[in-house]
Amino acid sequence: ELELPPATVKVDTVPPAMTARLVGKRLVWRGRDAETPWLDLRLRLVEDDHNTRLVQLGKKPLRGSMRLFPKRGTWHTTLIARDSTGNRTDVPLGAK
Repeated sequence: ELELPPATVKVDTVPPAMTARLVGKRLVWRGRDAETPWLDLRLRLVEDDHNTRLVQLGKKPLRGSMRLFPKRGTWHTTLIARDSTGNRTDVPLGAK
């Protein structure tokens, strides 16, 4: 039998620091988080009548951009970013 010394396991509890904006139909984001290699991105879209859609964008690098194909209408948009341990940051993007 091999005896190992006690070990401390730490869990990341700090959400990623995020900036994001819409440039025309392109979403541009930048995350800072020393503890994660990727972000799980989603868009929450809320119409004026409070109808809500959640669009999963998937695992993405800490910084990047992608073209969006929005449906017609005015949507109040929020980017939801989760790091690899599930810590969440919401970034309001405004109405488009």
